[in-house]
Amino acid sequence: MVSTKTISRKTIVRKHQPVKPVKTPSLAQQRRLLSKTCTNGHINHCSAKKCNTCGVCVLSKDPKAVAARLKRKQKAAQKKAKKASNTSIKTCLFTDKQIKSLGFVKGGETLYLCNNNKIVSRTVLQITDGGIDFTDMYDGRRYVLYADMLKKTRAKAVFYKDQHNKMVEMNPSICYEILEAYCYQRQAKYTYGQHSYTLDWTGIDTGLQTNTATGVKRIVELRSIQRTGLLGIDYPVVNEKSLPDDFKNHLKGLTCRTKIVYHLEPKLKQDRLLTCMQQIQRERGLPSNTTILSHGCPTSAINAIISAGFQNVGTSNGKAYGQGLYLTSNIDFAARYSVPNSNGQYVLLMCKVLIGGKETTSNSTTSLSSNAVRSGGSSSHIVMKPWVNIGTDINIAYAVEFKK
Repeated sequence: MVSTKTISRKTIVRKHQPVKPVKTPSLAQQRRLLSKTCTNGHINHCSAKKCNTCGVCVLSKDPKAVAARLKRKQKAAQKKAKKASNTSIKTCLFTDKQIKSLGFVKGGETLYLCNNNKIVSRTVLQITDGGIDFTDMYDGRRYVLYADMLKKTRAKAVFYKDQHNKMVEMNPSICYEILEAYCYQRQAKYTYGQHSYTLDWTGIDTGLQTNTATGVKRIVELRSIQRTGLLGIDYPVVNEKSLPDDFKNHLKGLTCRTKIVYHLEPKLKQDRLLTCMQQIQRERGLPSNTTILSHGCPTSAINAIISAGFQNVGTSNGKAYGQGLYLTSNIDFAARYSVPNSNGQYVLLMCKVLIGGKETTSNSTTSLSSNAVRSGGSSSHIVMKPWVNIGTDINIAYAVEFKK
């Protein structure tokens, strides 16, 4: 008999979960999911950093991302400009506009402050990236770095209007501070004597100076340096036509291409000493006549002669014409004894000379025979001075710079 077993089956009841609605992405999410395009126009996936085709960086076109990139770029540019500005001030690396505003141009005249505080005139040979090259520099230097430019050189002079309504040049010691302030267009502050001043710029090469104690205001002007020549700014350059007749006639005998005449009498004041010596000679019954004579010398010796006179010439002179200092009425003859500098500049001195007693020796040389003999000569145009007292026998009146 076959038994039948009833097999019970477990009924599985499945519960259906409600389907969640798909959330629509926001507008920003949609923009981020958009495909990206590189600068060459190739389409890339939204997550791509570089173009799969050309390898160029792919940047998001999202407006916020674009604005953020622009902001970062501007901030980096400002930081770079600030750093460059600070570096420029520290190292004095000037722009072309600033160099030009300070008056430095190729072939232009400048004033250079030597180590002995003497100011000399120099010409700009060329302007380079690192500094300025000058002709015939003192102190064994020709090249000046930009870091020293506003300390050692200047191509403009500073003038102010005084109480008499005349434009007067300021002391050179404060010119460098004023020019530095003008270069960077900032207020200049300086002290001269017992007074302090401020200077505000009102225009190109013009400003208004204010005395901080009294409040007095004066007009200030910057003017280009004019050529002063071999002797610098210590002695004024005069027009040849304005010379006294005796010096003018004497100078006409000089054969040269160009010449500059410096007036030495106002500073040396030797004309007064010569006048006194003439009076003494008259009272002693000795010859007191004077004449215009010249003396040519190396350019390297001119400053020493002007400052100290013809001292000890009896022992240091070549003595080709006898004992003492040679002088000549033939200015072209004196020019032969002038030794030029590296720029081809020659110099000679025009002097008013107390002749005194004169004797001519048979051997074409002079000698000191007595106290009455103050000079002697060997030819019609050469006069020898056996000894020279500074300013009393010879008045060094003019210096002539010339080129042959």
